[in-house]
Amino acid sequence: MIHLVPNTADQNIYLTLKEAQKQYTTTAESYLFMLEPMSGEANLYFIADVVVDTDRYTKIRISTNANSPTSGNLLLTKYGDFNYTVYGQTGTTNLDPEDEAVIGVWERGTLRVASSADYFNEDSETIPAWTVRR
Repeated sequence: MIHLVPNTADQNIYLTLKEAQKQYTTTAESYLFMLEPMSGEANLYFIADVVVDTDRYTKIRISTNANSPTSGNLLLTKYGDFNYTVYGQTGTTNLDPEDEAVIGVWERGTLRVASSADYFNEDSETIPAWTVRR
């Protein structure tokens, strides 16, 4: 599952998108993300800002504090869970998964938007000092 913090700049997503490329004869110039809220609200779309794209992994930078979907930025101010679909495409500005520029589906999964405190809670439990007897 991908975890993002709302209203935060420069977060990274790591995926294995090159594996899907093997299924298609056309090479993807960019990746279109579709976020489908599990709450039933309208879908959100953005073009991935690819930082690294190797055979092993793809590193994507996203900012959730600005609304510029063709630049890899998406304004997310609410917490929630999403299903995501990544499409490979030949264009670099298309935000429509039905457009002819879309080659096919590269990856699907789930994404959660929540505060960083929801992910990294410090354990407050005290560990007792045990005595080992022989």
